[in-house]
This record gives sequence, C-alpha cells and structure tokens, in this order.
Amino acid sequence: MPSTNGHGPKRAILYARVSTDEQAKSGYSIADQLGTLRIYAAEKGYDVIEECVDDGWSGGDPDRPGLRRVMELAQMGTVEVVVAMKRDRFFRSRLYRLLMDKDLEEHGVQLEAMNDTGNRIGDGVQDDFAEWEREQITERTTAGRREKARQGKIIAGRLPNYGFRFGPDRDSYEVVEEEMAVVRWIISELASGASVNGVCAALDADGVPPPAQGSKWQRTFVRDCAFDDVYAPHTTEELRALGVNPEVLVKLDPKRLYGVWWYNRREAKTVRVPVGDGRYRKRKQIRKKPKGEWILVPVPASGVPREAVVAARERLKGQVKCSSAQMRLWELSGGILRCPDCGRALVAISAWKGYTRKDGTRKRHFHYACGTRRQRGKEACSYSRTPNALKIEDEVWEAVKAVLLDPERLERGLNAYLKAEAEKDGGDPEEEARVLINRLAEVDRKRTAYQDLVADGLMDKRELRARLDALSRQKEAAEEGLRTLEERRRKIRELHLSREKILTRYRDAVPEALEEANGKQRRAVYNTLGVTVWVAKTKDDPIKIVFNALGGEEVCRSDATSTK
Repeated sequence: MPSTNGHGPKRAILYARVSTDEQAKSGYSIADQLGTLRIYAAEKGYDVIEECVDDGWSGGDPDRPGLRRVMELAQMGTVEVVVAMKRDRFFRSRLYRLLMDKDLEEHGVQLEAMNDTGNRIGDGVQDDFAEWEREQITERTTAGRREKARQGKIIAGRLPNYGFRFGPDRDSYEVVEEEMAVVRWIISELASGASVNGVCAALDADGVPPPAQGSKWQRTFVRDCAFDDVYAPHTTEELRALGVNPEVLVKLDPKRLYGVWWYNRREAKTVRVPVGDGRYRKRKQIRKKPKGEWILVPVPASGVPREAVVAARERLKGQVKCSSAQMRLWELSGGILRCPDCGRALVAISAWKGYTRKDGTRKRHFHYACGTRRQRGKEACSYSRTPNALKIEDEVWEAVKAVLLDPERLERGLNAYLKAEAEKDGGDPEEEARVLINRLAEVDRKRTAYQDLVADGLMDKRELRARLDALSRQKEAAEEGLRTLEERRRKIRELHLSREKILTRYRDAVPEALEEANGKQRRAVYNTLGVTVWVAKTKDDPIKIVFNALGGEEVCRSDATSTK
C-alpha cells in the first residue's frame, strides 16, 4: 500500500461536481463519479477521509460549498490529496485552478485528477479546452434563451413574479388569484395617495404573507409593483408598438389585455471587490441594456385597471428613498453601504427616541443596519452595529470629496481602469481583427484553388467536399471572432466615453460647489464613481471606500463611526 513519507497511506478527499445541464446531457451523475473515484482510490491505496460534492454548481464558480470544505480540511492538516474524476471537475477556468493549486500547496495538499497526463503542457491544454468549452456552453445557452423568449416563452428562473406561477412546461405564466388580489390592492392604494411605508405597514398588520421567504413586506417591492409592466394592462396594438415578435402577436386574442414580461433587460456579472488586507468579496454588477435589446413576452393580464397604474406611477415618479417623517434622503442606501460580515447592503432605519422633549416632541434617530441580520436574525450575520446615518454620510462624503479635488489622482485612476479593461480579454483588437480578416481572405483563396484542382482533374468531388467543409468551419470561426472583437471595441468605446464624462464633470469642480452638494447630488457622484463603502466591523476599525470606476482604488477613514 502506498505511503506518505513512511507514515501510511495518503489521506484523500474524493471530489465530485456536476451542473444540472451537464447531468441532463451526459447522465454521468454524482453517484457515478463517486463510485469511479472509490475504485480509483482503493487501487492507489488512499485513505479516504471524506467525500465532498458540488451538485448543480458551475465549473466557472470558485465559491462552491464542496471546495470550501476542501479548503477547511486542508487548513486543518487532515488531508494530503484531493481526487476528482476529471480536471474540469475542479475548475473550468485556468486562473481559478492556478489560485487553488497555490493555496493548497501552502498546506501540503495537491489536486489530482484521473485524467492527469503528468505533463505540464498536456494538463494545460486540457484546462484551456475546459475553459473554452464552458464559454461555448454559456454562449449556446444564452442564444437558446433569447430565441425561446422571442417565441413568446418565459425563461423560468428560481421564482416567478409575485402573483404568478409557472405553467406546466415552466415556459408560461398562470395567475395566482390570491396573490394577484394583493397586487391589485397595493397599486390601488398607491394610486389613491397612500405612502409606500403605509402600504407595507398595513400588509404586515393584516398578516398578509410577503413574497418569497421574507418576514416583512419590503418598500422596494411595493414601489416596484407600480412600475413593473408585468402587472400593467396592454392591448395587442400596444404590444405591437413595443416590438413584440409578429409570430407571437398573431397568436394573441386582440380583444384581451396582456401583461409584459421583459427578457434581456439587464446583464449581470460577478466581480471581486477589494475590501482591504488583501481580502476580496464577490459582488454582482448589474448593467442595464439598451431598450432595443429587450425581448417582450406577453403574459396573462393581472386585472389591475389602467387608470390605477397611471395614477400610482405619477404619484411615485421621481421620489427618492426618504423617511416618512422628515422626508430625509438616504445617501448611502441602495447597495452603496455594505456589511463587512455578510457583504449585503445595509438598509435605512429610522426610529423615535425613547424620551419626549419638554415641548412635547420626540427626536427621530436615523441609522443603517444589515439587511441580512434584520431579515434572518443574528445567526445569519454577526454584524450588530447600526452606524449613525448623519455621521457616516458626512464621513464618506469627505473621503470622496478629497478624491474629486485631486484631478491628477482622478485621471490616473480612470486611465488605469480603462487600460486594464481594454487588455482584460487579450491583446490589441485591431491587430486581431487584421489577422482574422486575412484568415477569411485565405479561406476564399483556398476555396478557389480547390475548385481549380477539381476542374483540372487533380482532386475528386468527395475530397473537395471534405476540404470545403473544413474551410467553412474556419470561416465560421473567423466570423465569430470578428463579431466578438466588435463587441470588445464597443465596450472600449463606452469606457472612453465614460472616462471623458467623469473627467469633464469633476476636473473643473470647485471646492465651494462640492461643499454645497446636497444628498441627491452626492448620490449621483457615488453612482458615477462606482463607490462601495464597507463599514467598520468594530468601533476601532476604519471604514473602507472602494472606487470601482477607478479600478478598485481604496480609501480608508481612520475615525470610527458612531453607533449611538
């Protein structure tokens, strides 16, 4: 039996992973992988101490429960080797694989796959192919979903919109009358002048179950009900004007009304945001796509009267996040201020002080609190502090203002970010485009040459077809490469425009104008610079401010935030 440094068999973890799509396609399940791995481990003489599984997780996601467990055992020193059936079970990204190898190497642990070649170049080729295959799967999945939406079908997510349930094939909506009656009541109340806070309080007081797994009705959801087209009534003529697929339109009843479910409105990507001390947190960045790229899917009407929707939208239009008592604008709400423990956004809270003044009035207290802890309790998040809103908003603005008043620093950060984004996907797009255009020209030249060989009797038609098929594949690959490059050019142009917009706005900013900026103007600055604020975990720690539009540049404030 093999031993490790003369101390007995190697202690091993068996690791298996499969995504839902892969399992449906290949049928090679977690149980199949583990069965194969057990036989392999027995042949190698490994002492299996645990089996770690990631069922339904993508190979492009490095933050998986199974991998986290592997790292825990490695840090405890209880394992020496982690075995998977294939290299791509660990990762479909070379970068993540290299980082994992480095982290485990510090603990004397190695990753091993049954299809390892033992050759650095061979293993690298396998990793490159796995990464390329994941990109192709993503592209095909995205294209398939777009086509499905163009056919008038819902793209089922984790949960349907409140008031609906998925149809039998999960590609359509059916109305849930009990929930939809609540939506109709919400929009009716907003249309009649009720406040969002008042609607939430009334629903909670009546014991109406909130959407999903929340314990209370959320202001954001109530407000969004008025603006979500899925609840607004539309005639077929309005659907035509909005750009519904004509093939879908002819199947609709012109005498009925329909709601609109939009697909492809936003693009989300996960980024790693620095929080200091060499640590990072994952955060989703959402980019709203141009309306021309949205895809309209008709759904059953909610039964909300048109006049109620119009009135509710008019009353709520242009409102900002405020307290009902003093119409206070919360500058750091909406995801800017984040919890240092769970990473979730801090929510705005206001409450009366527990005493009454001599004049019979009471003072109102404004602060921020972790949304996770408020919804799920202290077991879900350990961050119990509630930063004073007035103090932390002034503190953050002072730090941001210092950056705005340093034009060289601002331009340096923007240029660094622009360069990093432009080079992130490879080399010079213009040079790559020239190579691909030359490749297309070479394909056309070879096609003509092959046809000449057939005409001269030097090549038969069967060989010609094989050669032309190969050329067609090369042509498709080059054309796809050109399309990808054009998308990269578009993103680079957008980055340049964004850079000029920021520089134009703040290069000539005068201190007096920044000193007089109100809460709404401050929020506009934060959104433009992509500001994320990580609050202090303890009263002695500094808060950390990250400027995402400046390439993740970080500013720390040493003065602690009051929680009184």
